[in-house]
Amino acid sequence: MKRLLIAGLAASAAMATPAFAQTATTGTVTLDGHVGSKCTFGGATTISDSKDFGELSLADGTLATGLSASFDHELVCNGATVKVELTSVPQFAISPAPTAVTGYTSAIDYTAAITLDSADSSTATATVITDDAGGSTPSANTSDRLATGGNNVHILVNNFHTAAGAVLTSGAYQAVINYTITPMS
Repeated sequence: MKRLLIAGLAASAAMATPAFAQTATTGTVTLDGHVGSKCTFGGATTISDSKDFGELSLADGTLATGLSASFDHELVCNGATVKVELTSVPQFAISPAPTAVTGYTSAIDYTAAITLDSADSSTATATVITDDAGGSTPSANTSDRLATGGNNVHILVNNFHTAAGAVLTSGAYQAVINYTITPMS
């Protein structure tokens, strides 16, 4: 019985002995990254549109009516707002310009406008009228991020005009309109 009692006391002492203090090990993981401000047309940073109007004059040599061109694109911009700027809007003209003759013209004026749709359903429009008859606003900023999920850039070139009764000089007319769209943080 003594042996049983001693064995019981030994077992009970082993259970009552406190465990040695355990040391916890800790660690941290830090993740960093960034997203730069950018705008892309489906991954491309440059796009090009063109429109060949064909014959620009009516039978009497004056400017044809109803000329216009429009282009729509989906742009992804991650800036808080976006700035659009028409950077170069020349006359639709023959280059080099022929000698001026009264009653004739080798340059056609027009209006170029680029409108951006914002996520808040507002729009921002940059407009240039080549003869500067008033109303030009060559740059504009959106009030919010760009709308997503469809065409949100709209380019319209219209209101082609010359002096009343001016006859168009024969030749190849061209205008290259340049614009930039920049994300703003």
